[in-house]
Amino acid sequence: MGLGGADKQVANLARELVARGFDVEVIALVPLGEIGKRLGEGGVKVSSLDLTKRRLGLRTVWELTLALRRRPPGLLITFMFHANVLGRLIALLAGIPRVVVSIRNERFGSKRREFLERILQPFCDVIVANSRLAGEGLVKRRIVSRNRLRIIPNGIAIDRCPVRASVMETRGSLGLGALPFVWVAVGRLHLQKDYRTLIDAVANLGDIGIPYVVLIAGQDAGLESALKERVQELGLMEKIQFLGPRKDVEKLLSIANAFVSSSAWEGLPNAVMEALASGVPVVATRVGGVPELIEDGHSGFLVQAGDPVGLSKAMSRLMSLPAETRITMGKSGRDHVLSNFGIQAVVDRWEELFEEVGLTGQGDP
Repeated sequence: MGLGGADKQVANLARELVARGFDVEVIALVPLGEIGKRLGEGGVKVSSLDLTKRRLGLRTVWELTLALRRRPPGLLITFMFHANVLGRLIALLAGIPRVVVSIRNERFGSKRREFLERILQPFCDVIVANSRLAGEGLVKRRIVSRNRLRIIPNGIAIDRCPVRASVMETRGSLGLGALPFVWVAVGRLHLQKDYRTLIDAVANLGDIGIPYVVLIAGQDAGLESALKERVQELGLMEKIQFLGPRKDVEKLLSIANAFVSSSAWEGLPNAVMEALASGVPVVATRVGGVPELIEDGHSGFLVQAGDPVGLSKAMSRLMSLPAETRITMGKSGRDHVLSNFGIQAVVDRWEELFEEVGLTGQGDP
């Protein structure tokens, strides 16, 4: 329950279900981060197994099993690989009648992980993927059978993505002033986000006659030093800034002229969704469910993953458009996302799934 995309989705789902009268409890595997703390303060029951402080063992499994036996839920929903594996085991031991597993990314680790997900399929009712394209990839790789797969996209809380506001104060706090064209990228510094391709794309831009800066916000996942070395090697220190993890992404989006995502793989990325909902045009790689979010040529441009030349051309193309055209693109993206991925419509689909697996009535936990 840190600042990741899946964490946001758990929080959005839990809040909306509680508002609809459901009895919801969230159990995190590791100590609670920012989103988990906020969720608890907002009235949702949240607890943690604190697994970074102790190893996962039989004692932890048994403690959680006993806790769930004392207050058995009508439905267990698991998010992401470790919870998917542990949750199905606990459900068997605790006698939980319904289990819904949620895979949040088209790639989630090693072949061993894929094998475990594949063989554990019989121990849940259905498996939810958050985009149609990512779900198709899971079926093709035989990780999920088609008859067990359901697609429910990520949902965005509309009131958390306000229309762009005055930007001068935020620009000033970052030392930008009023001049440069601002690109924003959001995501942890991990191979999945492929910032190396973004850095090389910026190098390929060269002198295009438009002052610009690329702001990268995200927690280090082992690559920060190497990425900064690459920036220095290419002489891009004035063009690329690493901001570290941020709790105020909405402020960064308010100063963004455009958003860029260079991911090598994805599910349905929250960062892209939030940028579009904030009225920001997006250049992104054609991975996972990204094409379901971006209407190519209308709200942004799609490029192939791992192609710095293609990425730089798309970025140059967007920067060269008149401001009025970019504003129109931003409005198109906002309308598309809010019409198709608003949290209430998405939770309606979760409720339909609850009925499908036999959860009856809002009195059920």
